[in-house]
Amino acid sequence: MTQQDNEVAAGASVEDGAWLGKLHGELCALIAPVFCQARSRLGAFAYIGALLAERGDRRSCWQLAEAAGHATPRRMQALLGEHAWDWKAALQGLQRFILAHLADPGAILVLRGSRTARCSPPRPG
Repeated sequence: MTQQDNEVAAGASVEDGAWLGKLHGELCALIAPVFCQARSRLGAFAYIGALLAERGDRRSCWQLAEAAGHATPRRMQALLGEHAWDWKAALQGLQRFILAHLADPGAILVLRGSRTARCSPPRPG
């Protein structure tokens, strides 16, 4: 297979959207055990679905709630601020998921959050 064949195949699999449903299912299965209650799990599944639903910045609970089909942001706010869940287990599971799907011995993962912590390059001398 040539590079062009690979690009065409990748484009076709991205455009049909099947990968998105698979990703949503895998992420939901991954985080389900970290929530104590069913309503928390369902809220988390809606949150993930909202994050994956559309491109663009969805930084507020209002925008996420709209994408999830909720009338108000209350459910998203409760999920993030009130519901009991093991965030450390969720983080570890997400790290394993990323490594399983994106791992490459030569790859470098660069994460950039909203709070910028930068390291300057070493200076000679």
